[in-house]
Amino acid sequence: MPDKPEIQWVPKPIELPAVSETRSSLIARARKDLSKLSAAYSIAAPASVDRAPEDENEDPFMLGLRYETGEDVPQDYERAAFWYRRAAEQGDGLAQNNLAALYEEGKGVTQSFELAAFWYQKAAEQGDAGAQGNLGLLYESGNGVPRDHSVAAGWYCAAAAQFTESPFQDYERAAFWYRKAAELGDPCAEFHLGQLYEIGQGVSQDYIVAATWYERSATHGERHAQFSLGRLFAEGLGIPASPERAAFWYKRSADQGNAYAQLELGRLYRDGVGVPASGHEAANWMERAIGNAPNDILKTAEYELGRLCLGRADVNGSYEKAYFWLYLSAQPPMEETAFAEARDVAAAKLKPSEILRLREEADRWLRGRPEVLFC
Repeated sequence: MPDKPEIQWVPKPIELPAVSETRSSLIARARKDLSKLSAAYSIAAPASVDRAPEDENEDPFMLGLRYETGEDVPQDYERAAFWYRRAAEQGDGLAQNNLAALYEEGKGVTQSFELAAFWYQKAAEQGDAGAQGNLGLLYESGNGVPRDHSVAAGWYCAAAAQFTESPFQDYERAAFWYRKAAELGDPCAEFHLGQLYEIGQGVSQDYIVAATWYERSATHGERHAQFSLGRLFAEGLGIPASPERAAFWYKRSADQGNAYAQLELGRLYRDGVGVPASGHEAANWMERAIGNAPNDILKTAEYELGRLCLGRADVNGSYEKAYFWLYLSAQPPMEETAFAEARDVAAAKLKPSEILRLREEADRWLRGRPEVLFC
């Protein structure tokens, strides 16, 4: 695709394959293919090779690597395959990946995409990122396994995700694999590729390209992409600011339970930006955000709702409701001065007995609320 593809801002169908299966179902489908390959492997193991007695005392994977690279020994792909296979059969993921590569390239063994897929799958299921990506390539091309773009995209995403995590961080490789999956129409990959372009990790920062991938993912229904696209419109990051379009995408993300989008949509209704001002709608979306909010925005959402109840005549609330949420917002671990000051303003309007009752109710609510780690 071009570096800066044109963005179609009006939502419309995009002619890319829809990916509706879960990652677990894709992996399960791939495992069925693996079982078919087991029979092929059982009759295809090549004969033993002559080996020096001292080889028996070394790690089989390292021996395979030495023979493949020619480090301190004559380069010998047949011996490399022999020792990789010994390590692979003992469950060594690196050896499984390297043996698969020899089968794919026909080095030291008879070329076999089926056996390449067999060993890539073994290594991929152990979390080897290289094997996951290579297996995805086989599924995309249909070499050795049934051609299946959904499974290919699943393995590409699995590989990319590993390269975004310590200690294996390599955002250039992550971007490479996310792009491979995104070009197959995977909504999750489209979103993550957009993130990399927005932040400038592994690729040159480019808000236009970020927005393009966010829009593709958002049109496919990915709620995090919908929120991110709305945020770009709200802030005018590389694209013309449009509160109306921000509200459009926030609403679609909020409808799917994204607490960040629900809070932002509540703010837009509170301020009358991009949507008609409505304290009732603002309170509704803020309450929904609190119910779904992960810890990083929970206190802010409680404070925003409490302030709304405290200062808006068009909100179906009261000083009691304001105090309830402001009291919660001022609890540890986040004890912001502004939160405590707003709580005290509401408290000044209440009787001591009312304050005590509301604190007890808030504490019970807090104890019963499950911790939300991810939105």
